[in-house]
Amino acid sequence: MTDNEEFEEAMGIAEEFDRMTCQEQVRLVLDMLTDAAKEDDMDKVRAALIPLALIANRVKALEGKE
Repeated sequence: MTDNEEFEEAMGIAEEFDRMTCQEQVRLVLDMLTDAAKEDDMDKVRAALIPLALIANRVKALEGKE
């Protein structure tokens, strides 16, 4: 897979995540962390940090609008 293809795939995933509700986003992260804990897999924990950071950015943006 080329760098451009990886970028396009990542952007598609980010756009899909952005269309999810807050509840869906939080549930996804919780499920990812639950799986990581069950499997004792730090790589999966690291992967869960990406959507968690997106949620944090969304919260920060919403706080700026208040």
